[in-house]
Amino acid sequence: MNTSIYSSTYLRLKEINKTVVSLGIDDILNTNDRDLLNIFKELDKIVAQDIDKNSIAWMYTQKDFKEIVYNISRFRRWYGLKLEIDKAKELIRDKDPWHRIKNFVFYENYVNLSIMERDAANLKSGSQVVFIGSGPLPMSLIMFAHIHKVKSIGIEKQEEYVNISKELVVKLGLQNMIQIIHGDHRCISDIIRYGPCSVMVASAAYPKQEIFDFLSIHLKRGTEVIYRTYEKGLRQVFCDFEFDLPPSLIEIKRIHPRPPVNNSVVVLKKI
Repeated sequence: MNTSIYSSTYLRLKEINKTVVSLGIDDILNTNDRDLLNIFKELDKIVAQDIDKNSIAWMYTQKDFKEIVYNISRFRRWYGLKLEIDKAKELIRDKDPWHRIKNFVFYENYVNLSIMERDAANLKSGSQVVFIGSGPLPMSLIMFAHIHKVKSIGIEKQEEYVNISKELVVKLGLQNMIQIIHGDHRCISDIIRYGPCSVMVASAAYPKQEIFDFLSIHLKRGTEVIYRTYEKGLRQVFCDFEFDLPPSLIEIKRIHPRPPVNNSVVVLKKI
């Protein structure tokens, strides 16, 4: 363990924390501050560091590190959402949104992630996925429909994001493949009555514990649940969604990242 390297990382995180700690949600979602964008990009590089468990343990010996993790995770989550909203609106305005999507810097990531999740859940053309927390830019659902011909229902609790994503789905001509519903994880009880499906939980879906507890009770036996997690470096520290897996949801498969994807894909089954 090279403490000097990670102590400098810790000190930089401490400086960034001073900038983001006082920002409210509206401050983040409505900002055009280039400095905040640069901080967001810098944090992406920091969390991508290949850091060992001993070094992470050392950081946690610093008395304010948990607070730093909380504040920076919060900033990354909300600023990432801001970028999704901006990108979705940009695509809606574009005369050729498919061209812009395919030139999106993270396009290959989404393609590869969709392949990992298709393989993990054994999805085929005509399969159906219910996606909890689809957000304003449902790229996973777009990839499933466009590449794999998998139908999906996106559940989103923020009405503004429902309206944005619905408009985008129509703009892309995928309205026969993707349905967006206004609601939260509790909608799943009505949806699963209409036939077999796989359930996916978005990385940004909250509160994680409540969602998984609900699914463990209300899903039919044999239903598979897919979620994403991080297992390497500082990403695992700043993913900000710890939860205890309910006993009736057992892990049956875990697919580790295939570059350029950073997520591991975990498949659970209701027993």
